Amino acid sequence: MTGKWVVKMRTAADRFRRALRSISQWCKSHRHEPLGMQQHALNQKLRGHYGYYGRKGNRARCASLQYLAVLEWWRWLRRRSQRGLSWDAMSRLLQRYPLLTTAVARPA
Repeated sequence: MTGKWVVKMRTAADRFRRALRSISQWCKSHRHEPLGMQQHALNQKLRGHYGYYGRKGNRARCASLQYLAVLEWWRWLRRRSQRGLSWDAMSRLLQRYPLLTTAVARPA
């Protein structure tokens, strides 16, 4: 620690909800697209959010958006068939099509 003061930032609640709602609506309207295309588009959305809101003190909020984006993606992928999609299957899908994390988007 250098002992210097730092002004931290936190994403405003309304902007956070708006970003998550935007991701959810996009997943809903594109859930039948190929998974690679969906992953690419979601990563672009997350990269843009991290680029704008990825500041000191806001890493937890960005990580929270990434986690909730995974849940929304899973929610809409489960509706593609009557059998649904288990979380185990979603975990395997995320290994093949990973979403960006804050560490990847903004190297330290």
